[in-house]
Amino acid sequence: MNTAEVKGVGPQKRRLTRVFQVMSASILVLTVAGCSAHEPYSEVMGYVVGDPSQRHPIRVSKQDRHTDFVVRRGDRGLNKSDKERFRTLIRRYKTNGVGQLFVRAPVGAPNEVAVGRALRQFRNVMKEEQIPRRAVHFATFVPQGDPEAPITVSYKGYVAKGPECGLWTRNLAESRQNLPYENFGCAQQQNLAAMVDTPKDLVVPRHMDPRDGDRRDKLWDNYINGEDTTSKKSKDQNAGISEAGESGGNKQ
Repeated sequence: MNTAEVKGVGPQKRRLTRVFQVMSASILVLTVAGCSAHEPYSEVMGYVVGDPSQRHPIRVSKQDRHTDFVVRRGDRGLNKSDKERFRTLIRRYKTNGVGQLFVRAPVGAPNEVAVGRALRQFRNVMKEEQIPRRAVHFATFVPQGDPEAPITVSYKGYVAKGPECGLWTRNLAESRQNLPYENFGCAQQQNLAAMVDTPKDLVVPRHMDPRDGDRRDKLWDNYINGEDTTSKKSKDQNAGISEAGESGGNKQ
């Protein structure tokens, strides 16, 4: 084998090597593309298509809640209706309130004595509802010519607002991509925002209520004393299916 033959074989091998490299790169690109086609899509055409709660989110914000309680001169504080209304407000504050509860009362007006009686009733209700003193901020103001200035109770509470629906720019009969349309799930999110009783639940979970320890203590005492810890059933609960059928047949 001469030198000319060796020199002629070298370029052919290099060309074959380049061809194999191009083919390997093409196969690698096709493999990656095939794998990416099976990945769950997250965003197409500028909107999230996988989850309606992300495509149409419910926006929860904090807004001021004001309630006025009118106490007239000569009243013995709050009437029964206003007292229950204040109790309802306090319970709403406990479940959906943020920060402190603000109570502003007028001073120097003709109804000042009645306002003082109403404030004592406010404190009694808050004590019954287990509102700590540090959570309430009392303040006074001088009414400008209003002889029956109301007591104002306010706090910041969560408010849920649903998305804006009604985007029907695409013909649903020609969906070649087989993807959810832009308005899909919007009405459901809007209804949820309108129906939720406590928007705070959409932000943070509620605290668990304390357990009822009466039954647990009773079972523990029975266990310590070596007594039966099962629940007692009545005669009707112990009746079998056959007995129930026989009793029904006898009645006929």
